[in-house]
Formats: sequence, structure tokens, C-alpha cells
Amino acid sequence: MLRVYRAAVVIWYERSMTDQKGYWYNVQTGEVEHGPQSVGLHRIGPFDTQEEAANALETYEARNRAWDEEDAEDDW
Repeated sequence: MLRVYRAAVVIWYERSMTDQKGYWYNVQTGEVEHGPQSVGLHRIGPFDTQEEAANALETYEARNRAWDEEDAEDDW
């Protein structure tokens, strides 16, 4: 029974990985992936273009700065 469950999980995982399109940035390797090729823990995305994925860290940094500025302006 355990082998059947594992096989089902592997099939689901492989299908879910191939169903996701777009470009991903791998934070561990610093490389852009076309379609997810690594575990979710190490990638961010998806992005529409390879260039957007390559600039992922700058995009996230700019968003974080904007959110920090917003939080600083908020009067709690």
C-alpha cells in the first residue's frame, strides 16, 4: 500500500511541476529556469519573461522597500 501511495505522489508532483509554465529564479543557484526545475523552497516566480526572472531579486527588493516605507507612514 505504501508503494502505491508513493507512486501517486511522484506522479502528482511530476505533473504539477510540468503544468506550471513561465520563468522562475532559483535563489540558491542564481539561475533562471524555464518552468520549475527545482524545489519550491529555492525558487521564486513565475515570471512572464526570462528577463523579469533574472531581475527577480531587484524586483522583490524594490517591493520590500515600498512596503517598508508604507509601514513607516502608517499611524498605528
